[in-house]
Amino acid sequence: MMEIRKSIILERIISQKRGENFDVAVMYSGGKDSAFLIHLLKNVYNLRVKAVAVDNGFENENMWKAMSHFTEANNIPLEIIRPNKEVFCELYRVLVEHQHVFHKEKTNHLCFICNNLLWASVVEYADRNNIPFVASGLSLAQLSSGRKHSLNPDKFANSIAEKSTQMIFLNAYNNLKGINDSNINELLLEYFNKVNVSGKKVTTIYPYIYHEISVEDLKSKISQLGWTPPSEVSIEKYVSSGCMIMRSLVYELEKIGIITLNEREQAKVMINKGQMSEEQLNFALYDASKDVVNLQNPIFDELNIKEYLISKCKERNKVFTE
Repeated sequence: MMEIRKSIILERIISQKRGENFDVAVMYSGGKDSAFLIHLLKNVYNLRVKAVAVDNGFENENMWKAMSHFTEANNIPLEIIRPNKEVFCELYRVLVEHQHVFHKEKTNHLCFICNNLLWASVVEYADRNNIPFVASGLSLAQLSSGRKHSLNPDKFANSIAEKSTQMIFLNAYNNLKGINDSNINELLLEYFNKVNVSGKKVTTIYPYIYHEISVEDLKSKISQLGWTPPSEVSIEKYVSSGCMIMRSLVYELEKIGIITLNEREQAKVMINKGQMSEEQLNFALYDASKDVVNLQNPIFDELNIKEYLISKCKERNKVFTE
């Protein structure tokens, strides 16, 4: 593992404000990126860190144990925000059934907007608790996704990324309010309104703009600090989180053509830069559209979208099991 040195640009940004008890709330998913982010900001930048997780109601139960173990081992306080599960159930239903409103070319709009709502939740928490910064674990490849040109890691990049994130939230919120659907659960609109980022006195930082680190180096360091994968796989096989929406719903939506997994393009960029191994190339090259759509998971009934997806399969001549 190479030595990590401070970025002068990032250091200038975070030196502008100090919090009362904590300097930064790290968006913590229990995964490798957010775990390393905690280490980076605490031990390299010497910030007072608080880990803040948001429970969407569909996480692997092992994740909460792994989260607690890592934060306790590194003396990091952990806050878990638990909105009403109906908020996220309704979010996923709306993003599926009203895909035309939220769809963006070559983008997994479901995870894209869900992650944005998680971010807004942490911003609201930080603002309410006088924490001046929120740290996001999005990579430079992820932040550059959908842009005509990759984000340049200069002194303007963090501000550009933050403004883009704010705009994504506001666009999603306005689109949601504009949908003509009398069945939309008011809890979703109320939650968006509660965490509305407008007027919040919090700056979001994206340290991975200025620190591009390989997956293996990340895992090597945080495993020494007591990190274990949030999904029940070995450290060697671990790639991403244990969110059941990603593992059970998203891949089936891709087969139907409702979303596009732009994560594949991000993986290719990281592989080309040597940040991911060739063993992880299978994910980037896998063509899910050829597979049978599996609608047997009870999550489809829980989200009340099974009948809708069956109709889409029939409309698009997709073979499915129910």
